[in-house]
Amino acid sequence: MKTFLLILLVVFLSASIFSQTATPSTLTEEPTFNPPRLGMCIGASLVNIETGSASNVGVMVGFNMWNFYMDFGFNGAGGKGEQLDFHSSRSYSTNIINWYSINAGYTFFLLNGDFWITPTVGGVFSRGIYQDPIGWDTWFYTDEEFIPAAGLLVTYRTNEIYFTVGTGTTEIFKLSIGYIFM
Repeated sequence: MKTFLLILLVVFLSASIFSQTATPSTLTEEPTFNPPRLGMCIGASLVNIETGSASNVGVMVGFNMWNFYMDFGFNGAGGKGEQLDFHSSRSYSTNIINWYSINAGYTFFLLNGDFWITPTVGGVFSRGIYQDPIGWDTWFYTDEEFIPAAGLLVTYRTNEIYFTVGTGTTEIFKLSIGYIFM
């Protein structure tokens, strides 16, 4: 699945870069709208998965490069003590689920670039946390579970600042604010 996401990233990035290639007719015309070449946003994401006693709201960071969009989100849940890669016969479930997400999309600019529509695909990875009290407090992650996701983001731009809201199959609500660097 990670290979699939990497291929998807390369395809979207290639399409985005090649769609910006200048042709002889566009070199003489005055541009009416320049899409953002580089933007970054930060916000929150709400997932619709079982998280146990951990939060289903996480931090989200997104990037825009021309028409390409990518975001990452996570809830940062962990155990008590030191994280280890092994367990003992006394390990027990903490009822805490750690999750992180990755999504990619292609942005369509509307109304001279003031509004953007971005369909996204990606997924949420979740993993349980087990506590192990042998000697000192330690914990470890269980195997990851992948949950595919698709979504839609709507963005409103005001000069260098932009606001985004979105929804999807697994990440049911997103809200972020961003800044366009170039």
